[in-house]
Amino acid sequence: MTRVGCGVYRHGKRATGGWVLRQLKSWFIQRRGGSVKRHRRSFDEDITFFLNACPGPAVVKQGLHLVAFQEVRGIPASASRGDDEVGQRVADRVARDDREEGGHREYLHTVSGVAELVGCRRGYLSEAALRHGYQYSRALRWIRFLHGMALRERGVSRLTMALRLGFSDIAGWSRFTRRLVGRTPSQLPNLPLHWWVRRAIDDLFLGSAGRVHNESLEENR
Repeated sequence: MTRVGCGVYRHGKRATGGWVLRQLKSWFIQRRGGSVKRHRRSFDEDITFFLNACPGPAVVKQGLHLVAFQEVRGIPASASRGDDEVGQRVADRVARDDREEGGHREYLHTVSGVAELVGCRRGYLSEAALRHGYQYSRALRWIRFLHGMALRERGVSRLTMALRLGFSDIAGWSRFTRRLVGRTPSQLPNLPLHWWVRRAIDDLFLGSAGRVHNESLEENR
């Protein structure tokens, strides 16, 4: 095979696009030393990609981790809940919800709720995130949205999804998505979770330049 100009030739004839793709695939297999396998991404992989993109002190990242991997029926839960002290606070919170709400566990989504679990001031989480170029409350909202997209991938209805994510009805979930991404749930394109993760990162950092860095109580509803 010889290269002439910008074209690829074999046996004196111009190679077709299909042939070139087959050669590239063969080269890739040889480089990897085996067959190409289709990899199905897990929720843990996608959400971890988002978490790794959010810098900050350990307590800030731990708070995001707790929200991202909290128990949401329909999404595989992570066994990792942080260090022993924070893990005990999580266990105490679950026990309190079971006792006060008859087994109903409140969805964790506010900065103040995270601050209570990780043992710091609410303002510290917000200020630390702002120093690293993003809003903590907005990161929490994106995690909540990503939970919704993960449930949608699993065929969960909009009403069930809304209730599992701490909304009282579909209207609350609809207002939430419209404020965050400019579309209602029925208008959202059917895209894989990893696409929404990248959209979240772009919004969190690239979209923050024109956004006022003010995390009010209204933002954390």
